[in-house]
Amino acid sequence: MSRIIFESSPLYLFLCIAFSGAVALLLYKSKNPWSKNINRLLLAFRFVLLFLLTLLLLGPIIKQIDNFFDKPVIVLIQDDSGSMKEVMDSVRVNAIAASVRQLQKTLEEKEYEVEVRGLVNSKGGSDFTKTLKAIAADYENRKVASTVLISDGIYNEGLSPLYSTFNFPVFTVGVGDTVERTDISIKNIVANKIAYEGNRFPLLLSFQATGFEKKEVQVKLLHKGKEVESKKVLVKNESFTQVDFQPVATEQGIQRYEAIISPQSSEWNTSNNRATVFVEVVAGKKKILAVASAPHPDIKALRAVIDKNANYDFTLYIPGVMEADITKLQQEADVILLFQTPDARGRNRVLFQQLMKTKASLFFILGEQSDWAELKRSNIVSSEALPRQYDDVTPSVNNSFGVFSL
Repeated sequence: MSRIIFESSPLYLFLCIAFSGAVALLLYKSKNPWSKNINRLLLAFRFVLLFLLTLLLLGPIIKQIDNFFDKPVIVLIQDDSGSMKEVMDSVRVNAIAASVRQLQKTLEEKEYEVEVRGLVNSKGGSDFTKTLKAIAADYENRKVASTVLISDGIYNEGLSPLYSTFNFPVFTVGVGDTVERTDISIKNIVANKIAYEGNRFPLLLSFQATGFEKKEVQVKLLHKGKEVESKKVLVKNESFTQVDFQPVATEQGIQRYEAIISPQSSEWNTSNNRATVFVEVVAGKKKILAVASAPHPDIKALRAVIDKNANYDFTLYIPGVMEADITKLQQEADVILLFQTPDARGRNRVLFQQLMKTKASLFFILGEQSDWAELKRSNIVSSEALPRQYDDVTPSVNNSFGVFSL
């Protein structure tokens, strides 16, 4: 549907017609060298042109309205998981499929748009929440009248649909075996992607028990088929349990850890009693090299603090006092502490120039013996003049600073 609207009153159209006609008559009423027919044609063209120009001054807008009729959508979800096929024969499965097709036909006759779909990524598992969320995403800008879930109600993946909300009603049709089954199902197993060799790392196992009043089960953690840890846990019906393991990372590389819950005699499905997680174990110790021109009590204090952390390997190098292969040390070091290096006497200036080319991170600790002129030339410090007065200072730690820990 289209119509023209004006920014001004439509009554001005009559004024436009009168003005255009008056000007056209004024221009062409006098005698002209051409014939009367041509004069009348030119008058008509002039009138139309003037009318269109004055019409545009009124600001006409063409408003077009297109109506689209969108049918309400009904989604029929047919459970095609493994639990449906295990408890029903092919005749019953085909009968349910025929009923779904008949329901689809009936709803389409009542002007509904009907879609029949199965569970999302259903490969023997049942994830109702993921399926319903997929429908909400697919029909985000459509009107979903309702969703009908035809299922046995057994889900073993994802969250419970009881704790999720959707912008459309969900109706359920119960089919299959209605007997409540006892089952222990591992829901999740998480661990850090990286662990340091020789250290303990957290591994959290979450599982759900159904159909048990009170039952003590054994949970084992295996590494390369050998038992690493074992815990006994008391579970009960509809309980959600978490077990925290603290295994030791003994070998470098990508390690496979398997959690196993001891199967119970009354369990219907024991395949979900196992779960696997992979953890990359890396060399645990970061190598710290400290370079100084002379012994100093501050170095001993730093070493005492660093040696408390098992992940750090501290090495001290003082030319003439503690000799070592400095080339090898700087290649292996992750961080190099330069304690008043270079010094004012120039004893380790060559060594300083060598360390400036390393790929390791450099941490400068400056003091009275530091060669400030060399540091300025190397763009380590920036000052207008060399310091002549020194003050003893202590740090003030900002606990809200979280980029790295001190």
